[in-house]
Order: sequence, then structure tokens, then C-alpha cells
Amino acid sequence: MYILSDESLNQEQKAAIYTNDNVLLIACPGSGKTRTLIYKIAYELSKMTSSKQFVIAITYTNTAAEEIKERVEILGVDTTQLWIGTIHSFCLHWILRPYYGEFKHEVRQFQKPYDNQQAEQISLMV
Repeated sequence: MYILSDESLNQEQKAAIYTNDNVLLIACPGSGKTRTLIYKIAYELSKMTSSKQFVIAITYTNTAAEEIKERVEILGVDTTQLWIGTIHSFCLHWILRPYYGEFKHEVRQFQKPYDNQQAEQISLMV
């Protein structure tokens, strides 16, 4: 398990790191939010007991994701069970891609939209 060695964190930051729940940090710029999240991620990764477990961190930008991952690695924590990226890449990687094969046969090419005359004929038939 990762042991926190940075004494520059205050009690609130340490409480956020060691809580067993999810964390949402709201604080002013320069208050140590990113550092707290990095230590929280490192702590959670160090508690992993199964290869089927993951820590998922969602950021606004890919640049932020890369920086956070690098900073966790600097702490000496294995990041093979860390997935970090934007909300868009999360949806693609964890929601859409795993099920694409099941629905591939249902994906069809979209047809050109109806012109006004066809739309009127369809509405009359309904």
C-alpha cells in the first residue's frame, strides 16, 4: 500500500486522500487540488487486490490526463490499473467500444433526408 510521505498536505487534504468514498474537490486556484488528487489516485492504486479493478479519473483535457499520470508514476506507483482521460474518451473506451461488436450488424448507412414532397406523402399515409 502506498504510504503518504508528503507532510505539506493539510488535514483536509489527507482526509480526502484516505476516505473510502469518491472525492469531488472544490477549492480556489493554487490550493493543492491536483496534488491531493494525485495522492488519492496513488493511494487507491496501491490498495488494488484484483487485476479486474481500475481507478478511473476523468479530466477536461488530454494534457491534464497525461500530467496527472506522469505525476502518479513519479510517486513510484504502478499505473497499469489506472485509466485517465476525458469524458469523451471514457465513453468511447468503456461504453461504446465494448458493445460495438454486438450491434455492428445493426449499423446502417443513413439515407438522404426526405425532400418536402416525400415528407408530405409520408405524413398523409400516417
